[in-house]
Amino acid sequence: MDLKTNNQYQEGVWNAKGVIPLIDKTSYETLEGAVLAKTAMIDGFEGQLGFSRDMEDINGDYARNLGMLDAFTEAYDEQIKTEGHDPEQEEE
Repeated sequence: MDLKTNNQYQEGVWNAKGVIPLIDKTSYETLEGAVLAKTAMIDGFEGQLGFSRDMEDINGDYARNLGMLDAFTEAYDEQIKTEGHDPEQEEE
């Protein structure tokens, strides 16, 4: 199954794209924070429940969170590319 055609995955992408413009007003605070939070959640799904991206019958919550992680990661990578640096490293 192509994960990107999964309805729950697409819902996650759509949700994340709605959050991205307001990211500084969320508990994530930054795109990097969103990526880290979703990565930790995905690690839990995979480590504790044995889920993986290539599962034939993928869990809806897992797929939704993968969609959010992928959208957040794409936006974060684009932010770094556009700005020419990692904005989080400025604070150090």
